[in-house]
Amino acid sequence: MLSKLYHETCPKLIDRFKEREENVKMDVFNTFIELLRQTGNVTKGQIDANETSPRWLLKQEVSKIVKSINRQLREKSIKTKVGAFSVLKELVVVLPDCLADHIGSLIPGIEKALNDKSSISNLNIKALVFTRLVLSSHSPDVFHPYIKALSAPVLLAVGERYYKVIAEALRVCGELIRVVRPSIEGSGFDFRPYVHPIYNGIMSRIINQDQDQEVKECAISCIGLIVSTFGDHLNEELPACLPVLVERMKNEITRLTVVKAFAVIAASPLRVDLSCSGACNSRVDCISTKS
Repeated sequence: MLSKLYHETCPKLIDRFKEREENVKMDVFNTFIELLRQTGNVTKGQIDANETSPRWLLKQEVSKIVKSINRQLREKSIKTKVGAFSVLKELVVVLPDCLADHIGSLIPGIEKALNDKSSISNLNIKALVFTRLVLSSHSPDVFHPYIKALSAPVLLAVGERYYKVIAEALRVCGELIRVVRPSIEGSGFDFRPYVHPIYNGIMSRIINQDQDQEVKECAISCIGLIVSTFGDHLNEELPACLPVLVERMKNEITRLTVVKAFAVIAASPLRVDLSCSGACNSRVDCISTKS
C-alpha cells in the first residue's frame, strides 16, 4: 500500500508544496508528514535495498523534496517556514543520512530562520530541532564547509531570552562540539577558531543562576562536552570553569547533571586534571594529551 502511495501520491504532494493558499499548503505538509511517519513505522529496522520498498522509493524523491522545501523557506510566512522545517525533521527521522548531498542548499534557510527576530518562538525552535537532528544523524565532515555559517546564528540563539529557544540552542551546541572535533587525534578540519566562541557562549549561561531549570541542565551538559573535547585548548579557562561545576553540584536539583558532566570529562581521551575544580589561583596546564 505504501509503495503504491509513493508511486501515485508522493510526487503530487511534493508538487503541491507550492500551493498559494496557506491553509491548503499546511494540509499538504501535514499529509506528507503523516506519509513519512507511516513509512518510518512500517519499515523500522528494514533495509531499503529493495526497489519496491517505501524507504527506497522515498530516497528517490529526496532531491525533489529539498528543492521544493527550499523554495518554501524563502517565503515570508512564518507558518509556511514552520511547516517546511516540520517536513524536513520527519524526513531526517525516517532517512537519517539522506541530506548529506543537500546540506549546502539548506544552510541559508536555517540561517534565515534562526536570525528571524519577528517571532522568537516556534520558527526558531523548529529550525533548531531540525539542525540538531541533522547534525546528529550525518557524518561530521558533511558540515565542515558550513560550520562558520551554522555556528554563528546558533550561538546567538544561546543568548536569546526565551528559555525554550535557549535550551534547544544549547542542545544544538552539544552536537556542534561533536561535529567540529569528531576525533581527538584529528580529522583535518581546523576546529580551533570555534573553541572559544562556543565555550564563551555556554559559560554565559552556566554562570547565570536566574534561569529556567531546563537551560541550567543543558548548559551543564554542554560544559562537560566542551571540556572533554576542547580541554587541551582551554588551559587558561579551566581554573574558572571547573569550580563552577563543583558549585552547581551543591544544588540538589542540578547535582545529577553535574555528576554526568564530570563522567563525560573523565571518559575523555584527554587527561583532565580535575584538581582544577578546587580553588586554583594560578594559571596551570591542566590538560595533557595521552601519548
